[in-house]
Formats: sequence, C-alpha cells, structure tokens
Amino acid sequence: PLIVLISSFKDLISVIEVLSLGWIEISVKLFPLCRSR
Repeated sequence: PLIVLISSFKDLISVIEVLSLGWIEISVKLFPLCRSR
C-alpha cells in the first residue's frame, strides 16, 4: 500500500506541476492584454 501511495503522490505532483505551468502561460499571455488597455 505504501508503494501505491507514493506512486499516486508522484502522479498528483506531476498533475499540479502541469496545472501551475498552464496557469503561468495563461497569465503571461493575458498580462500584456491587460496592460495595453
């Protein structure tokens, strides 16, 4: 059970990394649009 828990935890971390990177890209794309107004 411990091995499964660790592997699922790694999957969760990778999902969080992907989501955070996606948010960074979105904010970088939206930032110039907000500043130009």
